[in-house]
Amino acid sequence: MGAIALVVISSIGAALVAGITLLAAGADAPGALLAARNTARFSSAVFLLALLASSADRSRLPWLAERRVALAWSFVAAHLVHYGAVVFQVFVNPQARRHLLAPPGSVVATLGFSLVLVIGFTAAARTRAGTVWNRIATWTAAVLFVLALGSGASRGHRIDVALGAAMALAAGASVWLLLRRRASAAASPGVAP
Repeated sequence: MGAIALVVISSIGAALVAGITLLAAGADAPGALLAARNTARFSSAVFLLALLASSADRSRLPWLAERRVALAWSFVAAHLVHYGAVVFQVFVNPQARRHLLAPPGSVVATLGFSLVLVIGFTAAARTRAGTVWNRIATWTAAVLFVLALGSGASRGHRIDVALGAAMALAAGASVWLLLRRRASAAASPGVAP
């Protein structure tokens, strides 16, 4: 499957999640909040694949490694739909409007939006600096997803328990894949990790 197809599928998937949630729960404040939560959950599932791909080795996991950039941009696309669902709340939820338009809410939204764009724009980095920025942004997002899903799980959202566990497992697998790549590179001098 091509890179553009993955990004389009991710965008459509996130939009369907938002639309179905709004149809089922209503386009009012509670429905808009649920749509924002569900698109974040969908985005976390796409991010899980992007996280694994960011650490995959072409020799051991070629399908995943070859789609590293496409999966990063698929996550960006899905998360932009999530931001659209968050912005929709401003129009239907007075409490969300006060929160999102207040300085702390605006700063958090801007930082989150910037983090997502850094992940996308550095996914294909060929320089050491670009790769470092991508790793920092990707792992920051991984930690934030684990914390957000953990928060949802603590409030009794069972889907967040499953997604949080999957995200923690993906993070562990990603670290393991990175360590294996480094070990292989150390064993084979002259081969870049």
